[in-house]
Amino acid sequence: MQQITRLSKVLLLLFFSGIIISHASADPAINDSNLIVNGGFGQMTNGTPDGWQILEGTSGSQATFPKAEGKGNVANISILHDGKKGAYLAQWVNLEPNQNYRLSVEAMMTGGKITFAVGNTGLNVRLFGEVKEELPMAPNFWDESWLNSIPFVPGQWREASFDFNSKDIKRVLVSLGGFFAAGSYSFDNVALEKINK
Repeated sequence: MQQITRLSKVLLLLFFSGIIISHASADPAINDSNLIVNGGFGQMTNGTPDGWQILEGTSGSQATFPKAEGKGNVANISILHDGKKGAYLAQWVNLEPNQNYRLSVEAMMTGGKITFAVGNTGLNVRLFGEVKEELPMAPNFWDESWLNSIPFVPGQWREASFDFNSKDIKRVLVSLGGFFAAGSYSFDNVALEKINK
């Protein structure tokens, strides 16, 4: 009887350990090849996400990190007034020279213009997005990269990504935010990964 009880305890322990391991590996924010620190904004210190800088350029802009339904913490930037400068989240990342990389992020916006950028002296790659009341036929009939900016349905999450080559650059600033126009911009699951092309 005592052996059955011990076996039950061991099986119960293995069962719960399996759930924890399964849950951890299923989390899209956990990725060993991701060069971004805290890409899911889950680790916070004094109200600021670990690994990130907050650049609030436009007067009246604000960065917050609320919990979103089904997502945990997300980054949110609100820009109240149109202006010359936006507001951004930024992080320096070390790269290997002459390698191909992909920046990907889940994003949502209500209005204005959103930007995703990787840059340093000699390298400046950006992707823009804006709200479209009527979505164009892309990507149904042609590649979305042909557009000047990718379309967002207001208030809906979508994935955005772009590929780039690091050239001889060994360190880049990854920035996410809004520019020039008032709006609300949200980000989650930020990843920068080396890819084979």
